Amino acid sequence: MTVAARPGPPARSTAALVWLALIVASSAVLVDLLDHWWTSAWARYSLVFVPLALFVAHRGAGVAARPISAPVIGLGVLIEVLAVGGGFDRWGRIGLAVALVGMTGIHRVGGWSRRLCVLWIVPIPAFLHAQLDLTAFWAQIGAATSRLLGPEVRWADSVLWIDSSGLPLFAPDGGLAVVALLAGIGWHASAYAGASLRAAALQALRWGALGIPIQAAAVVLAAVSLGWLPLESSALRTVLWNAPWIAGAALGLAMLPRAIQQADRRREAR
Repeated sequence: MTVAARPGPPARSTAALVWLALIVASSAVLVDLLDHWWTSAWARYSLVFVPLALFVAHRGAGVAARPISAPVIGLGVLIEVLAVGGGFDRWGRIGLAVALVGMTGIHRVGGWSRRLCVLWIVPIPAFLHAQLDLTAFWAQIGAATSRLLGPEVRWADSVLWIDSSGLPLFAPDGGLAVVALLAGIGWHASAYAGASLRAAALQALRWGALGIPIQAAAVVLAAVSLGWLPLESSALRTVLWNAPWIAGAALGLAMLPRAIQQADRRREAR
């Protein structure tokens, strides 16, 4: 009895041509995404997922027997073209994400948790910050903490004030980006070990919760610093844009190796 061999990954030249075609077709969306990373510090957290998604995809490449590819890539490109043609470049990221999932099929990446890792590369939509905004809550805690320590910091009109100096806060200071960052790293840890979608989602929820105290601490420390340290509000603003997601990335990446080992052990025990 002859057993058909499982098809392996495509030839490098074929995969390279498909990637080149996708990059050209997605150029407008990619330019907008690069500009977003450059101009919006809070969105840079998703850069962490570029190497992580490649890391996970490499682990699972060549193992899928029936991968999806061409139809999904085509659907993604169509969504991008319609979005860009309608003047909604940012919504074209939905199509880019769909096309990237299709590309995992080209490389025969096995397991849906691994294939969906590429979705984390796209920053969360800005409107979600406004819908899930905890900025005022953290700011009020920060102002109260600062007053307990001495300086009279107050929260009004979306600004932390001390005398005539103010530190403006924005919806991303609520912490959703840090939550998404840690949730995504947790997802990648499970996906690397080939976990199911359910297991990856549960781990993402657990890890994402760690982002809440990180962002809260950042805003409270900023409020206290406003009253105690001789820093310009612009310098504090720069720190507040970047410190939470950098701290979240450091924590998540430090936890990643052990989480992968634990996921591997659980899978081997089944």
